[in-house]
Amino acid sequence: MLHKSRFASGRCGNSIRTEDRWMSPVEFVEQGSAMPNAPWRRDIQLEGKPLSSLIERKMLHLHSEQW
Repeated sequence: MLHKSRFASGRCGNSIRTEDRWMSPVEFVEQGSAMPNAPWRRDIQLEGKPLSSLIERKMLHLHSEQW
């Protein structure tokens, strides 16, 4: 489950809760993919639409990864 209030960016912000732990979007995709550096903005979807569309519509805000 993606928690919008905890979302920061691909590597920052553990915003996805699995049964076991909190993960960043990058960690979540890497755990489920055989490909390192898989495109999390495309691979994580909500109702069949990629997260990139939520970012473009400003429903999710992508922050600087320099935290």
